[in-house]
This record gives sequence, C-alpha cells and structure tokens, in this order.
Amino acid sequence: MTSTDRQKSVKTVAALALACIALAVGGCSSSTQPGAASGCYPSRLRVSDAQVSAGGRLTVSSPPFRCQARYPAGKTYTLRLLRMGRAAPVEVRGWLRMTGGPSNASQPGIPGTVSFVDRATGDRYAATATADGSFTVTVPSGWYMVTGTSPLFMDGQGSCGTAVPTVVPASGLAGVVVACSRK
Repeated sequence: MTSTDRQKSVKTVAALALACIALAVGGCSSSTQPGAASGCYPSRLRVSDAQVSAGGRLTVSSPPFRCQARYPAGKTYTLRLLRMGRAAPVEVRGWLRMTGGPSNASQPGIPGTVSFVDRATGDRYAATATADGSFTVTVPSGWYMVTGTSPLFMDGQGSCGTAVPTVVPASGLAGVVVACSRK
C-alpha cells in the first residue's frame, strides 16, 4: 500500500467513523419528537483535506440536515484514526543511555532521537530523548526495531539500539533501554 493509498484510507476511515459516531451516539433527533428515530440522515460529510498524514489535522463537517433533525447543541466528536486491523496505539517509555566502558562506569542518559520501526509495515515512529535520556512514544502494539542517535555519541553519526527486536504489547511498555555502547 502506497503512502497516498494510506492517506486516502485514513480520510475514508475518518469520515465513516464520524458518521457512525454521530448517528449512534445521539446524532439524529427530531425537533418535533425528541429522541425519536426520524429516518432523516445528515447531509454528505465534508473533509477539509484530500490527504492527511499521521499526526496531521483533518476537519470533518456536515451541512444542515434536509429535515428538522439536528446534532445535539454543543456536542463534539473526537476521531482516533487507526490502521484497519490494528489495536489502539499504546505508550512506550524508556531511556537513551551511554553504556559500556570501564567496569562500574556510569550509564548516563543522553539527549537524542529514538526511532521505532514496525517490522511488519515499515512504519516509523520517532521520539525525542530529553537531557536525562528519557523518552515517550505512542505506537501500535507489535514488533519493532529500535534505534537511536545522540549528538553526544560519535558526534551524532553513530547508531544506538536495543539488543533484540522489541515487542510492544497491547498494554504498553516501560523500561526500554536504547544503548549507545562505548568501546
């Protein structure tokens, strides 16, 4: 699936999700018979952008109904865009650390960037490691190759990583250590 196909899929999922949520969670109510099913549906939904990237903004709106039905006043709906067949994203926490060196050497956290690459799809998720090396990233559950870089490790040209692929369960994960190994 190309990036453009994914973006079109995200747009379609968003529009459908909004329509379903609006109808199921209180969408169509009649001004003459509150709460009664009116058989009236919203007008066709409008999407603000034909393409949206992960993390981008998308506005879905609807013109007025063609009958007396309406959306509840002040009601807003939140969409969470997911890839079909995948669980909701979960939080992963960890540290980018300098490791190795002489016996009993400290393993300080270091600032930099940590990348999670989904082994099944190739999708990449990035997080910024703060000055103490801590990072948080939100990813779908699955298997990931995890790497990192830091300006404090080989002038930012060296690659750091986990020893083995990292499994992120549906419950999330804490304590991931991305090691920049001193020789």
